[in-house]
Amino acid sequence: DQTMERLCQTGVPCLITRDDNQNLVILSQREYDSIMETLHLLKSPANAERLLRSLAHAREGRLIQRELIDE
Repeated sequence: DQTMERLCQTGVPCLITRDDNQNLVILSQREYDSIMETLHLLKSPANAERLLRSLAHAREGRLIQRELIDE
């Protein structure tokens, strides 16, 4: 189906409106997994604060480049 292919290719969710106001949203598995991972990471207030602080530092250019260690 073209609509499902578009959802998978673009990642843009599709809203299905219903007469009873119990609407539905269809989105790709990739987008769903991404949302669930984000919710998991932000569930802990301490982890959310650390991640948001790290994002702010990155946006400010306060980055530290490190070499990867091969094991």
